[in-house]
Amino acid sequence: LFTFAEVRSIQEAANESTKMIVRLLDILVFLLTVVHCNCEERCGSDYGCWFVPPGCIASECAASIRWTVNETIFRLQIDASLEDVRQHNMGAYVALGFSDDNRMGEDTVIECVYDGKENVRPFVSYNDGLHNAQLHAASELLILDANFSVFENKIFCDIELDFGQHALLNDVDKQKVRDVLSEPFFLQLARGVADPYSKFVIQ
Repeated sequence: LFTFAEVRSIQEAANESTKMIVRLLDILVFLLTVVHCNCEERCGSDYGCWFVPPGCIASECAASIRWTVNETIFRLQIDASLEDVRQHNMGAYVALGFSDDNRMGEDTVIECVYDGKENVRPFVSYNDGLHNAQLHAASELLILDANFSVFENKIFCDIELDFGQHALLNDVDKQKVRDVLSEPFFLQLARGVADPYSKFVIQ
């Protein structure tokens, strides 16, 4: 049996432990908030950002796009949901268009295409407003590196392109591939189903 003084001492210790847990939880919430805010604050300084739809919560965005520029190197990261566009046993794609206006047509596109199994491939392409044509020679010349992951109907693409190689494109591709570092553009996001036969061609 405990004496009254011992019981009181135990209660005080329990109260102190409870207060400490509450303080630790407060600190944890504060740290999580700071980390979240610091990530958002980096947009526009450390990298460019675009979230679709605007103002969406990170876990609920249809897509989040980030990009950085280092001299002639353009790094593009796209994290997008495929849940509302992917069909059973079919591939899907996410693409970012660079346009002079707010309509797709005669525009340069950077895309990631998932074959529905385990492969993802990046392409530089051209969209005339009706059709999207992958530019294989331009893709091989401009794309330096690419990393991908597909998990739970989400696709992540990390692509590096060197637009310092733009002058080496053939004359036809030079007309179709804009130097996205040289002037401002409207950004246009597209997601959809890949062609079921060619796998890596987008519809």
